[in-house]
Amino acid sequence: MKILAVASGGGHITELLRLQPAFEDQELIYMSTHESFASSCKGFPFYTVPDFSRWNAFKIPMVAWKMYRLFKKIKPDVVVTTGAAPGVLALFIGRLLGSKTIWVESLCHAEKVSVSGKMCELFADRVYTQWAHLATPKIVYAGNIMI
Repeated sequence: MKILAVASGGGHITELLRLQPAFEDQELIYMSTHESFASSCKGFPFYTVPDFSRWNAFKIPMVAWKMYRLFKKIKPDVVVTTGAAPGVLALFIGRLLGSKTIWVESLCHAEKVSVSGKMCELFADRVYTQWAHLATPKIVYAGNIMI
């Protein structure tokens, strides 16, 4: 199975890298917003896409086009992300192209689900939270996945 793991910088990429053991024996490919993260993903294919947020949403069409072209090349079976905005877009594009999609809510969202997590709840195949009190019929708590 070909898994595309997508995250923006900071804690998002750190948490995504902590999930690596879950993908053992799978073809794992990383996509992030900074070329410098490639050194943390040694031994795996790595692609860079521009970062954006709700504060510079004008970048979305350009990033979407770049992601779409990469997705057509990579052809992932599963897209998994820990966020943020580029991860939401990756799940959306993955879903449109027939990939299974998984959002893993960041551990830091202990009080409420993030805006990005709420968006992904609408279309992702699976949304995980790491806090039992945030679970809903659409948001799964299956224990702490990142410690």
